Amino acid sequence: MKHIDLEKECNTCSKPLILNYNYKDYRYRQKDYTCEDCYSELKKKEHKENMYVNGKYVPRSHALYKPGKYKSFEDAAFSSFEKYESSTEGEVYILTNPAWKGWFKVGMAVDSDDRCRGYQTSSPFRDYKVEYRKEFKDRRSAESTAHRRLKRICKKHEGEWFNININKVIEVIESI
Repeated sequence: MKHIDLEKECNTCSKPLILNYNYKDYRYRQKDYTCEDCYSELKKKEHKENMYVNGKYVPRSHALYKPGKYKSFEDAAFSSFEKYESSTEGEVYILTNPAWKGWFKVGMAVDSDDRCRGYQTSSPFRDYKVEYRKEFKDRRSAESTAHRRLKRICKKHEGEWFNININKVIEVIESI
């Protein structure tokens, strides 16, 4: 076994660092003097303190941040329902499905892609698509305003679904 330097030892546990035994060459080049055991423990701890939704890292600054692994933001939100209810930031989005040509759903969510995945479970063809999204400080208020404005200019609508040109829907959302 090759010693890197007789004077180098792990910053955490003080064990001598031995190349390709308890220490990796790339960490030596980065001047990271942590043995494999200590490095593994640090990574495990770091991983437990992070949030992942559908395999994607979520920063601590996110309104619904909660350490752990979740399939969707709804899973994360409902595990801390209080935070979900009080969170105002998010997106207003336009969703389509080719089964309803010319109809567009205008909805709101913390994360529109996450919401779309929820819709896919009720579609055998998994063919819902987020066509457009815009971030808002108050997603509920923005969605309500969009619905109100669209109902004034749209002859056909059902709940959150509107039969209108998509460019007009985008124009309404952009104007908020």
